[in-house]
Amino acid sequence: MTTTTLHAWLILSYAHALQSTQVRRVLLRATPEQLVTAPDLYPIPDSIVTRIQASAKETNIEARLKTMHEQAIRLVTWQDATYPALLKQIHDPPPLLFYRGQLPATEHVLVSMVGSRRATRYGYDATSVLARDLVRHQLGIVSGLAYGIDGQAHESALEAGGYTLAVLAGGINDAHIAPSQHQPLAHSILKAGGCLLSEQPPGTPPEAYLFPRRNRIVAGLSRATIVVEATRKSGSLISADCALSENREVLAVPGPINSTRSAGTHDLIRSGATLITCADDVIEAIDLEASQTAQVVSSHSITTDAETAILQELDHEPTLIDDLARTLNTPVTDLTGQLTLLELKRLIQLLPGGYVVRVMS
Repeated sequence: MTTTTLHAWLILSYAHALQSTQVRRVLLRATPEQLVTAPDLYPIPDSIVTRIQASAKETNIEARLKTMHEQAIRLVTWQDATYPALLKQIHDPPPLLFYRGQLPATEHVLVSMVGSRRATRYGYDATSVLARDLVRHQLGIVSGLAYGIDGQAHESALEAGGYTLAVLAGGINDAHIAPSQHQPLAHSILKAGGCLLSEQPPGTPPEAYLFPRRNRIVAGLSRATIVVEATRKSGSLISADCALSENREVLAVPGPINSTRSAGTHDLIRSGATLITCADDVIEAIDLEASQTAQVVSSHSITTDAETAILQELDHEPTLIDDLARTLNTPVTDLTGQLTLLELKRLIQLLPGGYVVRVMS
């Protein structure tokens, strides 16, 4: 990434423009530099144009980069090969992510574990057993670093020697890690080769309205979302709803029938969530063997003339899949299957809005 591109991404991020659907659509065709240079030329609200222009003038990019360098904060965009593949498939993937530590490997299967911040001893114990056993099956654990079930999921994954990723609502710089009491846990995650991740730029306070947006990332990274313990008004149910909306598995741990902390999980089970009591239940629900197919397929080279023809029509600029189908005189249904295989081979990337782009080596 060039310095100019990096600066443009930061300007857009600090303008809080990337959460806009209109801006995301523009970025499928325009570069961040083009949008920052002349935001008024694109179909985005005037209020966002004003924010971008103000951010370009007022954001101290060098100071921001200094903080990022000091705390080893990096960024990844939705067109980078290292951007989490499952997250890219949700209907509103973040165009830009800030992270510390190690992003998950493409072949690493992740599951999220969420639940009550005021967990019971039963909830803590169930989380510990599940997380440890899932790690022993080589699954990574995603959660939100919150009190209660989240923190226990991260800690148990670390104790079992596994990979864990924490998604934060605010910035991932030390001063804004929330809750602040979990800063040592965050550092333990990094020391063990895990990851802290957020769509918000460093320096962003963890405001309440950002947590539901954070929860869609928790669910979007994962093959399944496990709700261990939740009341009927728990924020964990937002993660479950996000998972359901993206056709991901929602799994629920049953609790004592007289516990209000398990009322939300019992409601999920009544609504069709899979009841689980052990790691084997999780593995059966997500079909682990199928999840690992990407690892095998991605090592294969181009094998058909059709794949070669597709790649010859693509470059680093996004192309509409419908346009590509017309160019190749191929039914969209057939083309979609071929594109899926090419993405598993890491040769292309499927983008939101029905676009595809070739991965440049």
